[in-house]
This record gives sequence, C-alpha cells and structure tokens, in this order.
Amino acid sequence: MNIIAKSLSLSLLISFSSFLLADEKAEFKQSFANFAKYAQSGDFATSLPHAKKVYELSQNLFSKGDANRLNAAENYALTLKQLGKDSTAEEVLLDKLTQEENKFGQHASELQTSLSDLSALSLSKAKMNTYQLRFEKVHLRHNSRKYVKQLLSSKLTTAPLATQIKASLEDNNNTAIKLHETAHWSIITVGKSNKFAKHTKTLLEKIYKSMLSFRIALDIPPAKLQEKLVAVYFENHQQRQKFTTDNRQTNGQYVVLVLAKNNKAFPVANTTRNTVELISNADGLERKVKGRPAWLFNGLYGSFLFASAEKEFGPQTDNYLLQSIVAIKKISAKSSIPSVHEIVSFVGNNSSTKRQNEMKAFYPFFVRYLYEFKPEPLSEFFYSVTSRNAKRTPSAFRSRFTEAFGEIESHETPFQLFLQKIIKVGEQKIAANSKK
Repeated sequence: MNIIAKSLSLSLLISFSSFLLADEKAEFKQSFANFAKYAQSGDFATSLPHAKKVYELSQNLFSKGDANRLNAAENYALTLKQLGKDSTAEEVLLDKLTQEENKFGQHASELQTSLSDLSALSLSKAKMNTYQLRFEKVHLRHNSRKYVKQLLSSKLTTAPLATQIKASLEDNNNTAIKLHETAHWSIITVGKSNKFAKHTKTLLEKIYKSMLSFRIALDIPPAKLQEKLVAVYFENHQQRQKFTTDNRQTNGQYVVLVLAKNNKAFPVANTTRNTVELISNADGLERKVKGRPAWLFNGLYGSFLFASAEKEFGPQTDNYLLQSIVAIKKISAKSSIPSVHEIVSFVGNNSSTKRQNEMKAFYPFFVRYLYEFKPEPLSEFFYSVTSRNAKRTPSAFRSRFTEAFGEIESHETPFQLFLQKIIKVGEQKIAANSKK
C-alpha cells in the first residue's frame, strides 16, 4: 500500500472559534493578529515570536483539546518548521498529538494531521520511521475504502468447482441451471433463483470489497485469489439438502444461497455470515487449526451484518444490523450482559445452550470493541490464533487473550461502556427510521 504523508506547509488557521475575546484576552488577540500579518507575507522569522506567544497564551485561555489551542500549536509548529527548528516543532506537535489522543482516542482520524506533520520533520531516521508508520496505520484505518481497488482482481478464471457443480446440477434437475460471472465470483443459479442473479452478484461483490477494506484497515494483507469464489443459489432447502448430501466432498467450498418462502430472495444475514467465512478461508485470514476462540471468528462473521447494503460494512464501519442491537438489549434486560471473562473463556460446553446463544449475540460487538480500542493487538491475534494449534480449555483461552490484549479485568468496564454507547446509538437510529 503506497501512502505518503503530506509535506509540511504553513496552514494558517486564523478563524478561532469563540473569538469574542474579553479585555483580558487582548494580548492574545494582538499576538495572533501580528502572527497572521507576518506569516501571510512569508516573513516567518518575524512571525515566530508572535506564534510562540499565541501558543503560550492559548494554554491558559483554552482547555486541553480545544480547537483554538490545537490550532495555536499547529501554527507555531509549522512556523518553526519553516525556519528549520524541527526539534522544537516536534515538541509542540507532540503536545498537540497528546491532546488529540486524550480527546478523540488513540486511533482516531483526527490524529492524521499531527502524525503527518511529525513524519515530515527532519529528525533521526528512527523517529521519522516511527511517525510515518503510525501515520500510515491511522490513515489506512480511516481510509481503507480508497485502497480496495488496488487489491481487486480483473482476470480471475472460473473455478473448476463452479463448472463441476453446474454440470452436476444439470444432470440431476429438470430446470434451468445458469452460471453468472462477476470479477470475483462464479454464481450458479437453479430455476427460480435466477430471478435474483443481479441482486446476488451485487451483494457478493460488496461483501468481498468490504472484507478487503477491513483487512486494509487492520493492516492484514490478504492472500491473492487464484480463481473466482463460488456460490450456488438453490430454489429450496430440499434441493440444497440433496445436492450437499450427494456432493459431500465439496461442502464448505462454496457459499450456499436458498430462496426464502414464497420464492423471495435469500435471507441476507445468513448469506453475509457464510460469505465472510468463505472469503476468510480463501484469502488466508482463517485457517483450520485447533484451539481457535469461539468469539473471534463467529464475532467477525456477525460484525459484517449490515443495516444498509448501499454502504460499506464490517467492523471498520458503524453500519451494523439494527436487529442485533435489539437482541443484546433484550438479553441485557432479561438476563445479564456476558463479562469479558465469560466470553474469552468459552469452549462450547461450559455454559447452557441458552447462555451460549446469548453470548453469541455479543461476539460481533466484542470484535468491534477490540477493533476500536486495540486494533494492532487484534491484527496480531488473528495471525497468532491461525498460525498454530493450541489447547482448547478456558484457562488456555484466557492466557492467550491476556498475552495479546492485557489483563481481562482491564476490559470489563470499557466493554460495558462500549455496549451502552452502541445500544444508545442503535436506539436513535431505530427511532429515526421509524419516523421515515
């Protein structure tokens, strides 16, 4: 991924919010006016002491993270850079970055300008590389969609499996069997399902692109596809059952779609979940090793369920299925929200069926929580979990989680607060939709 931080250039930010200054702020107002006057004319040496004064006064006049204070730091740092005083500029930009981290978060989009500015300073090679790398990670996190095109394939061939499945279906069905091609998919439709071929092609391509965007945002390069992915669209479950029984050797190698009742299009939720699983296996994100935590991949699949197919979806977005919010809200009211300790300890036989189903509803939001607050450990965790077999015991799961993300206890309150925020936002969206 080719990303270059912008070159530093003076960016005057002279429209301070709440600029109605009282008499005691007269010095600040005059210093800023002097700074702007000389900087705009290119006289940076003369503007420097005024930029410094504005920066110092802003620390007393505005709270940390205030836009005025951040702007004052930016202007001072960029003036210093123009005069070759890069070490001092670094100190000022680090002050600005710290305020932004405290206000917006460690991985927020708002950090990009400060990180870009820091990476453009003339410092030691090690420092410049550190700032550049962090800028790239934050930039990719918030601009992953822009880079998806670089990873798309244009000349993939139809998978032999698709041809094989089509031939088998033609031999055993007295209805039309058609093969539909997209850039990354070979889709076989049976009979009445052909009616939804266009819709299916569009959705499967969107799922694939959203999955690529997630990989880019989390900095996990996908393996290059060698051939197109395969999906089969059946007319009914009986037809699907017969085919999968007669062709067991190919099960799990293609996405299964089935018309809903009354010959309506397939249920999108199940299809999305199964499609993400197939893509994860095809591009190397998921490998069939022993000892994989239940929450990790089940949560990943569920986190791609969306409210709107018109937008990108996945953990890197806020486009999530609103019914999922309803589900966790009901569980919270009737039962109890699973603790992080309970989620990461689950092995499949240490909870009742009811509790297992309740926990599964929270898995997608646990993945979203880790993506938001622990993206780098999450990226590394995907690698470590799929690189080797491991013990499948509660204590082993807890140990691996702690090694990657820190003490479990430290996540309990933040995860609860994250869920509260998610539920509140979801309720607002549901209310807004009901008024339309």
